[in-house]
Amino acid sequence: MDGIFLRPLCQADLDLYCRWQADPTVFGPYDAPAGCSLQHLRMRYSKTGMLSDKAGCLLVIARPAQPVGFVQYCRHCADAWVMWGSVFIAIPDMRGRGLGTAAHRSLCAYVFTRFPAIHKLECWTDRENLAEQRALAKAGFVHEGTLRARNRLRGAFRDMAVYGFIRTQWREPAP
Repeated sequence: MDGIFLRPLCQADLDLYCRWQADPTVFGPYDAPAGCSLQHLRMRYSKTGMLSDKAGCLLVIARPAQPVGFVQYCRHCADAWVMWGSVFIAIPDMRGRGLGTAAHRSLCAYVFTRFPAIHKLECWTDRENLAEQRALAKAGFVHEGTLRARNRLRGAFRDMAVYGFIRTQWREPAP
């Protein structure tokens, strides 16, 4: 199902995004809610619109116009040509329909179109998150390895599977 698109958050989306950031069902068993201060979010939005060349967030919109999740990207601090990305389909009933795969593809297109200096997009996921790993593989990401004990979740260290998508894999859509 490729019936999605990414769009920047607008002021009216901030309440929804903040609720999602605090909702454990959005993150499932493989991640933890980040929590959210609406006041801090509004301040950040007023400065950057939640988009910059260092980090950003876009909503995943299922057609016709339903927000179903969000993507985030962040420039790697040590390697200026690498960005990290993540996709969250926030509505549990919308999972398993190919939206995560489509959102990963859309995130690649966004990053490689907007940031010409970026050569690689990396996504890390819990080694046991098989659904996310399938979505990454279907979107064209290559499994590059496992980082042992790389994440700490609910008091336990967790291994992370690393997936990468290189600019040379990406094909710009024909006009």
